Amino acid sequence: MVKLKGMEGVSLLGNYDLSVLSPDEFELMCKDLLEVERNIKLENFKTGKDGGIDLRYSKNKKENIIIQCKRYGNFQSLKGNLQKEVSKVRKLNPKKYIIMTSAGLSPANKEYIQELFKGYIRNTSDIIGGDEIKSLLGNHKQVERKHYKLWLSSTNTLQSIVNNNILNRSEFTEQQIKNKIRVYVQNESFSKAQQMLKEEGFLILSGGPGVGKTTLAEILSYSYIASGYDFFEISEDIEEAEKVFIESQKQIFYYDDFLGRNFLERNLSKNEDRRLLNFVNKVVLSPNKIFIMTTREYILRQAQLKHDLLKDKRFDFNKYIINVENYNRFIRAKILYNHVYFSEVPLSYVRKLVEGKAYQKIIQHKNYNPRIINLMTNKMIIDDISEENYPKEFINKLDYPNEIWEHVFENQIEEASQNILLLLMVMGTKVDLLQLENNFNNLNTILNNKFNNRAFKNGIRELEKTFIRIYKESITNNFIVTFQNPSIQDFLLKYSSKDNSIIEMIWNTTLYLKPLLKTFSGYRIQGKIKIPAILKTRLVKILARRFDEYEDCGNNNLKLSQLRVISDVFNINEYEELKTILTTVIKEITRPYLGNVTDYLFLIDKFKNILFTEIDYKECLFKIIDNSQLFSDLEHIIFINNNFSEIYNEIMNEINLGKIIDLIWEDNESDFENCDIGELEAVLNTFEEVGSTLDIDTSDYISRLEGVLSEVPEPDYEAIEDYYMDDYRERFYEGREDDEIEALFDTLLEKID
Repeated sequence: MVKLKGMEGVSLLGNYDLSVLSPDEFELMCKDLLEVERNIKLENFKTGKDGGIDLRYSKNKKENIIIQCKRYGNFQSLKGNLQKEVSKVRKLNPKKYIIMTSAGLSPANKEYIQELFKGYIRNTSDIIGGDEIKSLLGNHKQVERKHYKLWLSSTNTLQSIVNNNILNRSEFTEQQIKNKIRVYVQNESFSKAQQMLKEEGFLILSGGPGVGKTTLAEILSYSYIASGYDFFEISEDIEEAEKVFIESQKQIFYYDDFLGRNFLERNLSKNEDRRLLNFVNKVVLSPNKIFIMTTREYILRQAQLKHDLLKDKRFDFNKYIINVENYNRFIRAKILYNHVYFSEVPLSYVRKLVEGKAYQKIIQHKNYNPRIINLMTNKMIIDDISEENYPKEFINKLDYPNEIWEHVFENQIEEASQNILLLLMVMGTKVDLLQLENNFNNLNTILNNKFNNRAFKNGIRELEKTFIRIYKESITNNFIVTFQNPSIQDFLLKYSSKDNSIIEMIWNTTLYLKPLLKTFSGYRIQGKIKIPAILKTRLVKILARRFDEYEDCGNNNLKLSQLRVISDVFNINEYEELKTILTTVIKEITRPYLGNVTDYLFLIDKFKNILFTEIDYKECLFKIIDNSQLFSDLEHIIFINNNFSEIYNEIMNEINLGKIIDLIWEDNESDFENCDIGELEAVLNTFEEVGSTLDIDTSDYISRLEGVLSEVPEPDYEAIEDYYMDDYRERFYEGREDDEIEALFDTLLEKID
């Protein structure tokens, strides 16, 4: 049975902003609107040199009706264009001439237009202004649904998005949403994603950097937020979503880059792996939950090869994966066209792009990427490029995309601002503003107060809205800093990797060890800085000297976590300083804190050669087993059995494991009534593994768990009404010919207001 996840109670009426539509989108909307309003079928002609015809209705030669669609912001700009159309209309000599325009029109304006086309416009009802179009859209919801950008940018919809009281991304402002909607082009990925969420409620958007994964995820999220779903963005791990999951509420969860930059060096922990799988199952089974994840294509390929998460027999992840970068030539053209049309690129620059047909080379370029298109239509980025060189530089930036930010970084911002960006690069993708300021102040102290006491605030002001975004997190009320564009962080990583002095400065000044370690790698890997061989020893000495000073090394349990990450970046066995830190931390933990047993076990297993003579392994492992209290602790016992088998056998002679398991069951059984199917299945899997691995009879527990599972009711999917928008299958954009692309760009000069 197909489970439909609807958009219940969607309000489709609103004050529409016709300016979000480009001229060809406006023309298509006018065609659909006039057809349904007057019950006729219209022909539409190729965009471009149409000889005065956008749309036509013709029963026969005597019943020839011509419709012109004019996207203009005001009557004055429309008036000048219409005066040029008079001679064309006289030559065509239609029985009736209809004008539809986005400009607002007064009765006097209509009378002027009617007089201008005297004999062809016989009634002012054939002059349809912007306000009338908005009114007609309110009467014909099927047209509004089809033209997604209109609905999404309507006042009611935008207010629903911005006023979402759970939203933890205040950068979702009306203007920023409109800016994204203007340049967005629906494509095959949009239709597939929309349908998958409608039926399943879950999908993974994959693709290379900058191909539009995040944009598509946000466009989809907007529509659900507007229909009453509470939005939650997951920053670190799935536990964040588990804490706010409420069965009775409509919720949408968004997990950007869910495999993360660190995935290729270290897999997700077993618990995180299982919890993520269980959460996905829970969403798929729920009628009022949506879950969108994104990941870079190269990471996904590696994950599919070696990670159990994407190979689990209980759940076929492959059927939920949509590749976002499959653009046909016309979609590429439309993305470029929309970015140019809605940008502040000077008209003289646009002319150079169009007249020499440089847009063809851009569309066909092997490195074509919406992110680069966005950057090269940003006025600040192209300020130092002459109009003569604009087409050449556009192509050059596609050839060498990292150069886009390099010039701006080196020549257009202050040194203090450069350092703020470098610190942000190693602190993470979302950083507390006060922590960033503390880090900058520490750097400034080490640089002998090179910058004045206003440098940080001035730097933030300089970087905001160009390099960085700042928003207030709703839960903590803290101000958060993030990169305006992921390509900035990509650039900074490559830029820093070429300069050893930058690397050493960062290691000497950053206050946070974990994000620093996640930024660097011992070998070459995409998305990280490879530590130069010449610097390894010096960086280890810096790390050892500052280890106790780092803000995220405040206690031994935090240090355990950092040591595990250190072991991914450096070979601890090669450095006496690191061996000393490891030994000191492990020896100070006489009874491991239960919340961090996983890292403790990992370290004492991996570094037996260093630690075996330093600690009493039997005593430490005995305490871990004897202090087991939770179902998850059973996994630690399985790990001990698998990796310390001789010691485990000795411990089993002194301890009653069956009694420990009985106590764990008794202490946690009452929680079952609050568990969902996924959580219950996870506990069942653990007991099955305990039975098969530890030679303990767990059949009674398994039977009781299966009984509990059988009593958990399935959601009543038949009762769910589907109010989802009508599917829009790209009938206007698919399969357009090369001459259509040429005609589209030919209109760019004449149709820009």
